[in-house]
Formats: sequence, C-alpha cells, structure tokens
Amino acid sequence: MVVTGLLAMLLAHPSSAEDELLVVAKRFLEPLPKSMPGSEGDTSEQIKLGAALYFETALSINNSQSCNTCHTLDGAGAGVDGLSTSPGATKAKGRRNSPTTWNAGLQFAQFWDGRVATLEEQARSPILNPQEMGLETEAQALQRLAAAGYEQLFQAAYPE
Repeated sequence: MVVTGLLAMLLAHPSSAEDELLVVAKRFLEPLPKSMPGSEGDTSEQIKLGAALYFETALSINNSQSCNTCHTLDGAGAGVDGLSTSPGATKAKGRRNSPTTWNAGLQFAQFWDGRVATLEEQARSPILNPQEMGLETEAQALQRLAAAGYEQLFQAAYPE
C-alpha cells in the first residue's frame, strides 16, 4: 500500500516523490546486520542445542517430523518446503503454508498472522498443534527430550 502510493506520487511529481521513495526503500531494503540482534551472547553450546532441536523428530507425536520437515534448511533448503500447505505429523494439512525460517529473528512478529512477537513464543506452537507436530503437553515434549538424551546438551548450553 505504501509502495503503491509512492509509485503513484512518483509518476505525478517525479522530483518530490523520488526522495520519499528513497527513504522508504532504504527502510525496507537496508543490508542485513552481521549478526542476529539478541544473539550476541549466544554460546557455541546454545547454537548446537538449537540446531539439534530444529532437526529433532521426537518432538512430533509419531516421531516423524521436526521443524526442518516444513522449514527445510538441509541441502539447498531455504527454510521452507514450498508447498501451499504443509502436512503435519499425522498428514493433516494446515491452513497456511510454512513461512521461511531464514532471518526469522529479524521479523517484528511471527506466523503469517503475527500472533506472537518472539521466536521463543513461536517455537512452542507447532509442537503442541494437533495439525502440525501433535504433542499434547509441554511435559510430554520434555519427557521425549529427556529420553532422547538432551539433558547433557541443555546442561552444557545453560549451566546456570
């Protein structure tokens, strides 16, 4: 909407709109930061734990899916499966397609409808969503992670 209005203004008043268009373009098209804001204190152990959790299928009801199933990063993946809607662990289809996870920490809101503000909040939802990974409770997720041997990884990442 903003861009459409600026383009109309540019056509009607080329010289005054050019500066305005440049300001908007710089706001939306500035280079990405060298590191994800908020990640400055991340340790190698925390990064290792996060990667392991991203690929962990024990977090789905039938051990068939991980975050990477719908937000593919391995190979040449762009953090998305490219499907119109993704099948969940039980093959139920969601209502929306999977957005890319590339640079998701730079988003001001998560999910297509912006219903949560942070990646930490977002990470809980698919695990407990019956159409996605399908676990029933957070306790079930913790039990599965313990059974998969994650206690040492968590201890190394968060010794306090």
